[in-house]
Amino acid sequence: MKICLIFIFIFFLLTGCSSKNKLENTTTHSNNIVSENFSGYTLHSDITGASFYYPSSWTYFGNSQNPGYYSTDPSGLSINFIAQEIDNNISFEQFVENSIMQIKDTEVILGEIKKENINLNENSGYELSYIINKNDINISVIQILMNKDNLIYLFTLGGPTELFNNYDNEINFIISSFKI
Repeated sequence: MKICLIFIFIFFLLTGCSSKNKLENTTTHSNNIVSENFSGYTLHSDITGASFYYPSSWTYFGNSQNPGYYSTDPSGLSINFIAQEIDNNISFEQFVENSIMQIKDTEVILGEIKKENINLNENSGYELSYIINKNDINISVIQILMNKDNLIYLFTLGGPTELFNNYDNEINFIISSFKI
């Protein structure tokens, strides 16, 4: 229950973030998703046109205001997805920079927030990765931020750091399946 509450907190924190910065590195997640890889996964499709696959054994905790929160047991991994309109007075890069500043201002960050360009399924954006400490639990977070048609797409995966690295293949598959 404690882990579930932590992820719900992370969900609300990350869905309201905003920011800008120049990047030198580009991350490209494997796009070699073939139909047999979908076995054991469920497709989430959003009214904005975004979609991604998540393990079928995961439980949905979302609602109409905050759709797309999924969680596993016992791994503690979770996904949060939200799409929101971008303010016309702020660029996408500023939104990303503001998001980074908000995370730094509200969380205990272990190390630095790593920010990289990302190319994913014919769309570009940013990938943020960092570790926070909540109630003496280290939580690894990967957040994908993309912008299309005046919408900001925030796709976040998180989980206890001690378990997060055990799910590299699953995490890469989930991220690789994200489309807008």
